[in-house]
Amino acid sequence: MLLIMNYSNWAFLVIVNWLLFFILKFNDDLHRKRIINSISIQQLKLYIVIASIFLIEYYFTNNGYYTIYSPAVRSFITSLYVFLISKNYFNSLFMNKVDLQKLLIIALISSVFAFLILNLQEYLFDLVNRKFPIENGVYLSDYKILIGFIFYATLPAIFEEIFFRGLIFDKLKLIYSIKNSIIISSILFYLTHLVFGSFLSFIYILPLGIFYGYLRNRYNNLFYPIVSHFFYNFVIFVYPIIK
Repeated sequence: MLLIMNYSNWAFLVIVNWLLFFILKFNDDLHRKRIINSISIQQLKLYIVIASIFLIEYYFTNNGYYTIYSPAVRSFITSLYVFLISKNYFNSLFMNKVDLQKLLIIALISSVFAFLILNLQEYLFDLVNRKFPIENGVYLSDYKILIGFIFYATLPAIFEEIFFRGLIFDKLKLIYSIKNSIIISSILFYLTHLVFGSFLSFIYILPLGIFYGYLRNRYNNLFYPIVSHFFYNFVIFVYPIIK
């Protein structure tokens, strides 16, 4: 069954998003206001892309055309949009050296955290009467492992990090401290995930966003948060279907 937008989540998202940017723009610095406006527009465009995809899925569902592969298409279209608006970040991934030992440690930490959250999520979803994401139709596919690996683990890890820890974070640190830039980008990261998750997801989404932001700032390289994000997503979305 199609995971249609949860309207209460969207209402909460819109209200909190508006309040956040209202507070951020509440100053007399025109330069700061221009940058905040730029960030808010980028965030709004992302919401519009996601909402449009959901509406298209809703139309096809009502006309009997929805397939179990639609979530994969949703992931691909969103990733393609982020790629088109931030190609320079994608190119930089292959230009910077990385420390393999650090990547392995980060992968281990992310995987352990994901296993802990995997055990916590079902309880949290029960609290708000929401279905656990594993019931998504894509898990009925004969190619569920491949689809999960590409569209649930790899693409979101790459392009969410490019958007939030690349495009958004770099704009924020022009006008805020590194600490505040990490926190604000993490809040936006959480708000975007409200489209698919529950209100209580802040318990783990915010710490994840802060950790990814720390990795980006600590190593000045998007590859580290991408690897962390990938292993977290792999455990959360792919491990349950192969165990």
